[in-house]
Amino acid sequence: MPPSSRSARTTATVGVSASGAKHSSTSVKPAYTLSERWFHWVNRVAHRVGKTHPGKWVEAMAYSNTSTPPRFQLEPNVAVTKTFVLDSEFQQAEQWRTVCRSVNLYSYMYGGSFLGFRHYPRAAQQFLKWGHDELGALSHITECAGDWTFDGPKYHYIQALQWDVNADVNHVMDEFCEASYGPAAKPMRDFWDRLEDVYERRQPGPYRKHHKDWLFYQWVSWNNGSYVQPNDEFQGYRKDDIAFLDRCIATATRLAAGDTSGAKFRLERLVEAWQFQRSLLVSYLEFYPASLEIAVTSDKNRQAVIQRARHVAETRRARAISLARMRAHPAINPRISSIGFWSNCSAITIFSHENALLDELCSAATRFHIETKGRAAPPGSGRVWIGPDSLHAAAKTQLALIGKKPDNRLTNGDFESGNLQGWVVERGQVAASKGQARSGDFSAASTTGGPLTISQQVSVSPFERYRLTAWGRYVTRPPDTSVAMEATVTFLDGQQAIYVEPTRCMLRTLDPADGWTRLRLTVSVPARADSAVIKLKRNFNGNTLWDDVVLEKIRPGPPIKHGELLDTFDGQQLDLARWTHMSPHGGVHPPPTADGSLVMDSEESYPVNSLARFNDLIKHEGPGRYRLRFHVTPSPTTKTARPGSASFNFSLTNSQTSVTRMLWYFYFSGPGRTRPMVSCFNDQSGVRKFSSSWNVNHLAANREHDLWCTFYFDPTEVTVFAAANGYDESEKSLVCRYKHGLSNMAANGSIHLGLFKGPYRIDEIQLVRPRQQPK
Repeated sequence: MPPSSRSARTTATVGVSASGAKHSSTSVKPAYTLSERWFHWVNRVAHRVGKTHPGKWVEAMAYSNTSTPPRFQLEPNVAVTKTFVLDSEFQQAEQWRTVCRSVNLYSYMYGGSFLGFRHYPRAAQQFLKWGHDELGALSHITECAGDWTFDGPKYHYIQALQWDVNADVNHVMDEFCEASYGPAAKPMRDFWDRLEDVYERRQPGPYRKHHKDWLFYQWVSWNNGSYVQPNDEFQGYRKDDIAFLDRCIATATRLAAGDTSGAKFRLERLVEAWQFQRSLLVSYLEFYPASLEIAVTSDKNRQAVIQRARHVAETRRARAISLARMRAHPAINPRISSIGFWSNCSAITIFSHENALLDELCSAATRFHIETKGRAAPPGSGRVWIGPDSLHAAAKTQLALIGKKPDNRLTNGDFESGNLQGWVVERGQVAASKGQARSGDFSAASTTGGPLTISQQVSVSPFERYRLTAWGRYVTRPPDTSVAMEATVTFLDGQQAIYVEPTRCMLRTLDPADGWTRLRLTVSVPARADSAVIKLKRNFNGNTLWDDVVLEKIRPGPPIKHGELLDTFDGQQLDLARWTHMSPHGGVHPPPTADGSLVMDSEESYPVNSLARFNDLIKHEGPGRYRLRFHVTPSPTTKTARPGSASFNFSLTNSQTSVTRMLWYFYFSGPGRTRPMVSCFNDQSGVRKFSSSWNVNHLAANREHDLWCTFYFDPTEVTVFAAANGYDESEKSLVCRYKHGLSNMAANGSIHLGLFKGPYRIDEIQLVRPRQQPK
């Protein structure tokens, strides 16, 4: 938009909560609405401001419960900022223009609430021009919270359009592509143009019938309302789009090969983002429509089924790799690198289906093999007639299933107790009903219309794999726009939610004539989880039934002894029954082992956490307290590191946003540092409680050599020893003894030992209670 004289003025802004509150007034007939009560108050404020500060504006939001214009005129110094989520709000904005001088724009051009690309320069221009020309808008505020890889052009063209709403969008995009990609500008311009075509190809729907391209918020991938069909973000894409975008990326990569390091870096980051998005589109377009009813009738058919399973597994692997590489650049991809990233897409259903499809394909191949060749001479671990490579984990699942019928982990999943024993009714009214069951006598039947949720929580352990099967039936037909009956699985660490790929699955019908319909999903337990909550839901008004709900453990996880960690790193690779990826940090593979040490500075490796948790770390005293020991040495790369910067970084921490932790940096001596140094940072529920640093003066002569360290933890103190030639806990090796200031280590989630990347090698570590206190 053209610069305005308002840019030099002071504006007082007042806002309203999204939740709102209920008010009424009997002095006006009909009584004031909440919006009118709000703007009556805004008018009173503006009237006083006009007298005390002539020429200044008061700006207020027309949002949520204050979206509707009042029946009275606003003071001449009131500007309204109107939000836009639903189609009806464009008409509201025009109505606002009749009661105030300025209606400004507030949009949601995410970014942050979608998984992938959302590119719409022409729609953005049309929206801003409409606001400027029709509403007299002088400002535009948008929420984006995106990553440069996905939203870089958006930041560029929105800036340009806000300065000049009539700017040439083609010129603006050419400018961005030439500056970002150099010789690869042309294929990358084609790339972004195709993404714009996809956005404009989206179909009208509920709440977006007339201005679909201006409703940038529709529909964010966490919206699971009754009017939002799942996976809305992917609608509009076709398989030929994937092929076209692949060609653009391939051409751009070839053209940029000889360009500057900056242009190549930017293109590499974009390629990672596309590989991530590509995996989502393949899942949505190829896997999501596929039936889970799979039969193998011949060896040739079996090979085709195995190949399809491999395609599913490799697509998931490509997604994991691209995500890890994006997370290696958190400054460029802050959204995707955040702990809560997966919460942005809790309404997506492709993940649970592709997991289920993978297992059903492998199970069909396994059944055919057993039926035709028997069980003689089973192959080695992990092969299961399927082969190694990307299907290794799926093969382990098949091995675990052979000859076994897993138990149902749910209580009263068939409702044959005649009541809802074991289940929690979170929303709505439901009861065990006799006479309409799929099997037995009873099913869970809704007794009233409206939204309904029942749930059950079960204990789980990391990396177990589960299969959920439930049967649903519609007694009455839901509205045609309804979201089908669904099931979700969420994982918890204590009381804290764990944000991983969402597990949401729904029936593929709304028709009561289809009778009892099966819902099935499979899911693996994430590293920190100790329980799972299974929910059966509906969001529409109608009558429904659930029956025969079964949760089966189809693959065990590794045995984990909490409160104990011992590792000498003597294996050919890191023991993944003890350690796991420290999420959400970047890195593609675990740190390698070499000569009995764990190498923590290898390229594209990730930092690690222990699977064992230590929630009682500071609850013990005397001989029964926890002791941490480790032997660490600088990596050869230390000599080329920035002087004084080489360090061993480790922590005992949760992985929540509100962090409780003990974090240490152990700096090696060497160039720029005459003696080792220890720094510690202690936080309780996100609040810093203690931090300090200590020089290890007694090891001043130990330049660039091994360190043997011992830490003791009790309810109030941490004691640290460091020695040069083996563990020594005498006074001569004492580094420090300090009050840690923490009261409850597990207040915000379980505590795990973490090893960060850095120029060091560690050849043994143990965190144990060497002698338990007598009872």
